[in-house]
Order: sequence, then structure tokens, then C-alpha cells
Amino acid sequence: MKRKQTTPKRNVLMTWLIIGCGIFLALLGAVTIQDYKINLLLGIGAVMILCGIAWGLLMVRCPYCGYSLAGHRPLPDSCPKCHQKFDD
Repeated sequence: MKRKQTTPKRNVLMTWLIIGCGIFLALLGAVTIQDYKINLLLGIGAVMILCGIAWGLLMVRCPYCGYSLAGHRPLPDSCPKCHQKFDD
């Protein structure tokens, strides 16, 4: 079988990186808020958090069969469906 370039661990790392940046921007926007209005940083942070969640749901998959690993914590070393080992 042909192996894809990305690994599930790399996609999980990207997911948490995007969500973390979104949380940072949302908190920065919440601290700098004036007159209880939504500012640009708060909006961008919220969008980044949603994009990180969507990235995790769509991209954290087995590189061999495409089985979704989004609900598996901790991330397994092999696919629960096709039992192929994930190489880093």
C-alpha cells in the first residue's frame, strides 16, 4: 500500500498548535476588549479554534486505510481497523 507523507502524530500536533494559537489570540482579544464589544483578535481566535477542531476531525486518520483516529486517546501506535503500525 502507498503511504501518505503525513502521520497521525504530526496531524495531532498541528491540531493542538492551531487550537493553542486560537486560544492565545482569543484571550489576548478578551484582555484588550473595550466597551464590551467583540474585537478583531477575539473573532480571529474563535475562528482559529474552530478550524483547529475541524482539522483534527478531518486529518487525524490512518495513513493506510483512512480510518478516523479523532476519538482515540491516547493516539494508538497502530490502526485499530487495519492493524498497520504508524512509523514516524
